[in-house]
Amino acid sequence: MTEKRLQYANPEKLLTTGVVARICRVTSRTVAKWIDTGLLEGLFLPGSSHRRVQKSALREFMTEHEMPLEWME
Repeated sequence: MTEKRLQYANPEKLLTTGVVARICRVTSRTVAKWIDTGLLEGLFLPGSSHRRVQKSALREFMTEHEMPLEWME
């Protein structure tokens, strides 16, 4: 697995796996698996295994999987 590391992303547009989980109505572990398998584009924080998801990537993921975008509000 190739890991993407957080470099210069705008932190205001990054979401934790917990926040993504609440938005998508799944568990944090499910979100981590989506990231690890490449289903959802995510980033790893430098020096840790913590993942983050850009809002734009989540919006694209939700559209592709026919999830209501209203959940993001």
